[in-house]
Amino acid sequence: MIKIKAISLLLSITLLLILTQVASTLEVYRIDKIYVLKIGQIDKPTYEIFMRTLSNAENNSAVMLILDTPGGRLDIALSMVKSIENSTVPIISYVYPKGAYAWSAGTLILLASHVAVMSPGTTIGSCQPVYINIVTGEYRLVTETKTLNAISKYFEEVARIRNRNSTFARLCVLENLNLGSEEALRYHVIDFTARDVEELIRKLNNSVINNVKYYVSSVKLINVKLSISDQIYSLLSNPLILSILSSIGLILLILGIFTGHVYIAIIGLFLMIIPALTELPSRWLGLLLIIIGSTLLIADLITGMQSHGALSIPGLAVLIIGLLLIQPILNPEVWTVKVNPLIASTILYVSIAVSGVFFMIILHKVIKTVKSRPVSQKLLLNLTGKIGIAIDDIEVNSVGYVKIDGEYWKAKALEKISKGDLVKVLRVENNLLIVVKLRD
Repeated sequence: MIKIKAISLLLSITLLLILTQVASTLEVYRIDKIYVLKIGQIDKPTYEIFMRTLSNAENNSAVMLILDTPGGRLDIALSMVKSIENSTVPIISYVYPKGAYAWSAGTLILLASHVAVMSPGTTIGSCQPVYINIVTGEYRLVTETKTLNAISKYFEEVARIRNRNSTFARLCVLENLNLGSEEALRYHVIDFTARDVEELIRKLNNSVINNVKYYVSSVKLINVKLSISDQIYSLLSNPLILSILSSIGLILLILGIFTGHVYIAIIGLFLMIIPALTELPSRWLGLLLIIIGSTLLIADLITGMQSHGALSIPGLAVLIIGLLLIQPILNPEVWTVKVNPLIASTILYVSIAVSGVFFMIILHKVIKTVKSRPVSQKLLLNLTGKIGIAIDDIEVNSVGYVKIDGEYWKAKALEKISKGDLVKVLRVENNLLIVVKLRD
């Protein structure tokens, strides 16, 4: 009996030591506050808002990304993944609500997160990269093995770091594999499913995920709202809006060159380079727009408002947009900037049509000019008796230039002619005008 008791005591001590050792390897993280950020199109504004949210999250906080996204820019997603993997604040990615999806770059962010959750009725996958034409909306799948192998390997490593299914990570790139929530849970792609945020928090509490034990009690949810600067930056980064601005810029550039109005051409050129400017962070973009807007206003004032508002009005608009971009504290609940896709698409197609009309007009004039007899040949047939003005001082029997009907001609003077004198054509000899000074 004593021997049995001794063995039982020894086993109990051993079990206790094992449990103690396991517990000592776990990291404990208590969550009192969760910042909730909705992720749609993954672009540069998304990255800036995410990074700002992450920097505001203090100890005992977490960031929850509500994913309902078709994907977005791969370079932006890679930057977000790098920040997630190096974050000491847990990132919870949640594909929500029912019917939502996190495809392409959204799947990559889900795989990289500390906690991955899906709502029933949601899907992930379809990660093969594509080239997209932002004007026509057409896309072309990337099929180069060099690119695909690099991206698929990156997806695998991201999944492996979080002990998630690396096979799915590879196949969602190479074969556009998709999974529903139950399949993703079965194949160890996500940690659990949840019908809503409340159930997610309940399941996360006391759970152990990748050697981290989470305690979530009396948690405070903070919904991250977009400021006016965030909304304007997102608007300026919208591919459809950029296409519209570029199309209008092309129209103004052609119109300015065609009509000789330099101011209009300048505004057109500025609109055409806006897509490149939106690659700047929002604060730098705002500062640059302030400088450009101020320059246009000052230039219009210095020239005595000769542009009749063609510089000052756009300059003022650009200046205001720049000021809003560097001022993020305006109440987002009062200021809302939205894009109506139908109206934006209509404006884009109208702009393209107008650009096409301008192009056809110019092409018609070029063809007409090429086919028609040169003006110089026409004038040569009937220059005798024409009146012009001397461009040079021309000595007797010397050759200089005269201007007749807006064209410059070589002319031989039968008498001394000074620059600015009116001349009369007596005759034409071998394409050389014979002129004399015009007398009253």
